[in-house]
Amino acid sequence: TNFKQQRFFSQFSMFGLGFVLFLLLINFFVFNSYYSTVEEMKQTAAVNSNQKEKLLTLKTLVEQKQKTVDDILKKSSSKSSYYIDAIATSLPNTLQLSALKYQPLTKRIKKNNPIQLKKEELIISGISTDSDLFSDWIQKIESLDWVVAVTVADYGAVSKNNSEFTLKIELSDE
Repeated sequence: TNFKQQRFFSQFSMFGLGFVLFLLLINFFVFNSYYSTVEEMKQTAAVNSNQKEKLLTLKTLVEQKQKTVDDILKKSSSKSSYYIDAIATSLPNTLQLSALKYQPLTKRIKKNNPIQLKKEELIISGISTDSDLFSDWIQKIESLDWVVAVTVADYGAVSKNNSEFTLKIELSDE
């Protein structure tokens, strides 16, 4: 019986030890698999966190710029429509406009600097086929009550019948 018990104990301990080592091996593979997955998720979370920070920074920047644009538009939208409409209705058929800038920029737009506009100014560029009608049109614009001064900034012949022009119109701040 001693021999049987010793043999049973030695075989049971070998079997038990083997079984425990087998369980540890399976545990290692399962843990390693979950550990790799967790590490990938941590890296993804770190990348997402960085992207979220960049997105929030860009969002605040866009909101600041949108606020600036909204402020400019709120301040001058009704006036600009009125001015442009008045100029367009007085425009003769012999003139063709190529550009109309209301409150043009004084400097290039730079990051982290305020936008600088030349307030109460309107710049009009285009092509004229009749210099007499062009002069009459300038006089009509000068007679408008909200116009302070009209300056011909550029006037030159492009071809035999066409001339390019640029006008600067100073507006009164009503």
